[in-house]
Amino acid sequence: MKIVSIIAFACTILLLFSLINISNLNVESNKDALAKSADFYNPNTPPKTFEDLFLPHWFENGTFTFNVPQYMHHFKLAGTFEWAPYYHYGAQKGRPAILNVTDNYGNVVWHANNTIYNQPIGASGRSKTPIKGDKIFIRVKGKVLLQFGIWGDWTENILNGGIYSLTFNAGKIALYMDYYNPTNLNTFYFKSSQPVYAYLFDAEGRLIDHTEKPVKEGSVTEPYDASPFLTFIRPNGENGNVTVQFWVGYEEKKSSPTGAFIVIGILVVIAVAMYIYAKRAVYEKRRKRR
Repeated sequence: MKIVSIIAFACTILLLFSLINISNLNVESNKDALAKSADFYNPNTPPKTFEDLFLPHWFENGTFTFNVPQYMHHFKLAGTFEWAPYYHYGAQKGRPAILNVTDNYGNVVWHANNTIYNQPIGASGRSKTPIKGDKIFIRVKGKVLLQFGIWGDWTENILNGGIYSLTFNAGKIALYMDYYNPTNLNTFYFKSSQPVYAYLFDAEGRLIDHTEKPVKEGSVTEPYDASPFLTFIRPNGENGNVTVQFWVGYEEKKSSPTGAFIVIGILVVIAVAMYIYAKRAVYEKRRKRR
């Protein structure tokens, strides 16, 4: 039965590689498809205004200054960042870097140091007080992906089945959803007084869902636990206040049938191999008796 054991082992290895490759291909293809269909998502372009920071952007070696709009003095700031990755001895690491965000009053809004932990993972968080100054300075040594948002009591409100209403005058605004929910799909539904785009980013600054055009009603889905940033974007040229109501719905994750089909296929191959081996063994015994 050595041949059967070898075949079974080979099929098992093939199964594992197939599952890994299919999973990676699906993730990468989804990322590519989202990036190509997103009108506003280009992390490689430099942000021009503070509101551009509500979308993820790469910053590299320098000091970047932005005027803080007046309405941000009423909101507490949230953010997320990811160190630029590289491969070192076959393992993915984060490039050594330092991020420091202050306002023109000298208050530290954000600080992170990657010279110690050296990991390329996203890290979301929030500041304890609103920005006090009318300018912020983003100082970067190295390279980092950075996104800002605001946070408030809407997270607990909508997670408990409530509907939250937010009125803003900005061209873009991002809401940080600070919670942990690893088991269910979360779908964020919204109604708006004016058509808006809705974008959903995870804590590593990756786009995970968006509406393809401005709508007054719509939804975006979080397919995995992501500590997401729900970003609303107004079409160019639209002015005045816009009021958005949003809430969340849950559904259990559905397992993909792809893995099951692969397992069945591998089992069929093993069964056929064992059948062929058994037939050959019987044939060899009969031939020896003759």
